Amino acid sequence: MRVRALVVMLALAVAGCSDPGTPKIEIVEPSPVVDDPAARAALAHSLDFIATTSFETYLNMGPQVDAAGFMDAPHRVAQLATVVKNGDKATTVRIRLIGDSTYYKLDGMTVPDVGDRWVLLERAKTPVGSVMSFDPLRNDPSGGARVLHAVTAAERDGDGFRGTVDMTRIGKGSGIALRPEQLGALKDGGTAVPFEASLDAQGRLVQLRLTLVAGEDFLPVQVRYSAFGTAGAVAKPADADVIVAPASFYPLLGAG
Repeated sequence: MRVRALVVMLALAVAGCSDPGTPKIEIVEPSPVVDDPAARAALAHSLDFIATTSFETYLNMGPQVDAAGFMDAPHRVAQLATVVKNGDKATTVRIRLIGDSTYYKLDGMTVPDVGDRWVLLERAKTPVGSVMSFDPLRNDPSGGARVLHAVTAAERDGDGFRGTVDMTRIGKGSGIALRPEQLGALKDGGTAVPFEASLDAQGRLVQLRLTLVAGEDFLPVQVRYSAFGTAGAVAKPADADVIVAPASFYPLLGAG
């Protein structure tokens, strides 16, 4: 199983996203969005902070995926821990970026030739979009930036915003991502997924909510941003606990 596929979308099998032991929740069709260029502009600028300051972010995708990350692009340090649950089992994927070095570790999953050690990835061998980086649209651990980059319509809604996003355009990266077969299972092929967003007084995105619908099943997705400008330490793994990624490891990262 590809590690990246496990991380981002074990949550969206999509059938079975809702607990069969609980009553179905009716998905209410949202009213049409009246596209407002000013609203789109505000959302486009709401993630300018990603490249200019540090922040913490949290991603939840139903009961299966929880991720917590820290990014400080100006100082070139970041980390992300993603917990993926499958029944009574859980796998935690840990990524740390320190300068030009990317460290990757899997807890709860056995990988041949790696064991329980940290893996040091070589950038040239790493599939594009498979691991977060400091590059634009790859430097948001939760993937909210890629989602807002694919907004097709937006309007103000009280103190927040709502609209639609074309999930086929969000591309590859850490956090929110969908494989082609998962997009095909979504309503309208994922081309008009409703979203809601909230900004703080400084115009920064603090919450993004999506509901991915496939037939009678659904997956709620929520991203939060906080702790802007807060210093954070990202520890370099001990040399004794690190190996250079073997060639057999890179195919596990996948490319989509």
